[in-house]
Amino acid sequence: MNGMEMPSKIKTNKVILQVLGWLTIVGGIIIALVMFLIGAGAGMSGEEGAAAGAAFGVGFGIFFLIFMVVIGIIYLFVAKGVANQKNWAKTVGIILAIISLFSFPIGTALGIWMLVNFFSDEGKAWFEGTVGQAPGTPVA
Repeated sequence: MNGMEMPSKIKTNKVILQVLGWLTIVGGIIIALVMFLIGAGAGMSGEEGAAAGAAFGVGFGIFFLIFMVVIGIIYLFVAKGVANQKNWAKTVGIILAIISLFSFPIGTALGIWMLVNFFSDEGKAWFEGTVGQAPGTPVA
């Protein structure tokens, strides 16, 4: 960052990305634990095929945990990039906002809000490095 204060709309997007990142990680852990418990329950049932059910539950839990943690880390990494005025973070943030539009109703609202903020004048100025400059002032 070059010492400029982050505009409120961009700060909002950064916080939304951080919250979504941590919620994704925590959600992945919870779902993985549920799958582990389902797998353990299936394994202890003594029924025919119980071992296969246990393996499926544990395997799916591990896969889902890894997948969700990676997605959560991407959100957190993009939030850091947004704070540091990285253009790639704006691009990936827009993609994440578009994807969140499909998570009705809360994800849809957050996705719309992030898109509005990224495409606002504050958002454009933040990623161009011209926050706080008068319009028309050439970038040094």
